[in-house]
Amino acid sequence: MSDAAIFFDPSRRRWWWIKRLGTLFGLFAVVTISVWLVSLLTIPFLPGIPGITVPIKRSLKRVIHLPPHTTRLTQFAAKRYQAKLLTQISHDNQVYIAKASKPPIKGSNIVAAFYAPWLETGLHSLQANASKMTHLMPSWVHLQEGAKGLDLHDWDPAMVPHNKEVLKIARENNLNIVPVFSNAELSDFDSKRVHILLSDPAIQAEIILKLRQWVLINNFQGINVDFENIPAADHRLYLPFLRRLKVAFAPYHLVVSADLEAAQDTNWREAAAICDYVVVMAYDEHGSGTKTPGPIASISWYRGVLDHAIRDVPPEKLVLGLANYAYDWEEGRDWADPLNYQSALIAAEKYHDGEKPEQIVDFDDQYMNPTFSYDDDAGKHHEVWFLDAVTAANQWLIAQKRGVRGVAVWVLGSTDPSIWDFLDRRHLNRPPDIQNLQRVHFPYDVDFEGEGEIAHVDAEPKDGERSLEIDPNTGLAVDESYHTFPKSFVSRSMTGRPTHTRRRCSTS
Repeated sequence: MSDAAIFFDPSRRRWWWIKRLGTLFGLFAVVTISVWLVSLLTIPFLPGIPGITVPIKRSLKRVIHLPPHTTRLTQFAAKRYQAKLLTQISHDNQVYIAKASKPPIKGSNIVAAFYAPWLETGLHSLQANASKMTHLMPSWVHLQEGAKGLDLHDWDPAMVPHNKEVLKIARENNLNIVPVFSNAELSDFDSKRVHILLSDPAIQAEIILKLRQWVLINNFQGINVDFENIPAADHRLYLPFLRRLKVAFAPYHLVVSADLEAAQDTNWREAAAICDYVVVMAYDEHGSGTKTPGPIASISWYRGVLDHAIRDVPPEKLVLGLANYAYDWEEGRDWADPLNYQSALIAAEKYHDGEKPEQIVDFDDQYMNPTFSYDDDAGKHHEVWFLDAVTAANQWLIAQKRGVRGVAVWVLGSTDPSIWDFLDRRHLNRPPDIQNLQRVHFPYDVDFEGEGEIAHVDAEPKDGERSLEIDPNTGLAVDESYHTFPKSFVSRSMTGRPTHTRRRCSTS
């Protein structure tokens, strides 16, 4: 038996291997731990350990991201600020949920406004005036060419992101959302597609089913039908279509309303009997399709339309359509360009440089609509007629005394903003105080003129002023003089191409 130690290695080769293996193991351990620590801050390569990983991760983030001078006091202040911010966000969410959870406004009066998604200022106007409304009527659904189905491109939030904000504002204010279903494409109401629809009950059944499904899926309150330029021979077919629509919608407690043109041959009495309410469009005495210039709603013409409506439509179903916009007829053309209220006043000021507003705009004594004329840069003569808050106040004052149910304004973002000083769901039955309309203020910021990505500011915000002459017997404004034209920020594209506002067209 040998006396040598069992683990004695005179060549020391074993010790050489032990040192190297220990070094490699230590290096591996260092690398592994380093990767694990880095993964806590970035991508978790290694699995987290409950109760250990998260606290280490938080502490490491504080050490790494905070600058050297950051103290516990500043960390505490930042935490307090974050907590306050989160509390505010939570409160805002609760307020929105509480408002949106309320059902749409129910009541006898209707204060409605049409919304056109192609008008940049429409969203601003809705934001400023939704609290005064009961109904929103957005132009979101159209009849496809050939009556092949529903065209929803103006509704699709992927194509028109503003519509998400429109829904949010409408529901926060508990508005009844009643989208418009029309036969319009761009600026024209197509008589061919509406003829195909009205001539075929099978197509009607398919369209009505799709329409009802879309309304229900989106939790809207009903539909507003706006068929215009209906061929004369098809007027007898329009009412049966409305009846089929009402029969399909009624079991789901969905509203059906219809817009009636002043010159339309449709039987207003029967249409009102079918629908929950009708909107009588008391405008376009002269319109974009009218060859000669003239008032959009002269006072005598308007009274005739109202008399017809009162005679044929029960007051509880009569909603009066009021407009606020302009038409510009150029010499040598047999049609007119539609303009919004502000664009009309910008043109009046631009082409009458140095003249006072009271010398430019005339409130016609006979028609009681404002008008002006100008010569453009090419020497062409233009005649412009428009409607504003003063004409609307006159119209509403007359209608109020006849007991109509409500009013529908065409169109948000196009109007004299003062119209909302007297159209308010909280006191709709109160007579308009026309003297309050002497100041004109835009509650929203920007009006876009032209097309293109590069723009410059044409005008900066400025309140407008006008004086009014009131008839003591009727309370109507019989004269109006602008002293300062109102403006919001006006942005114009560098291309200079005008933006033509889509709207209802007249064929008179």
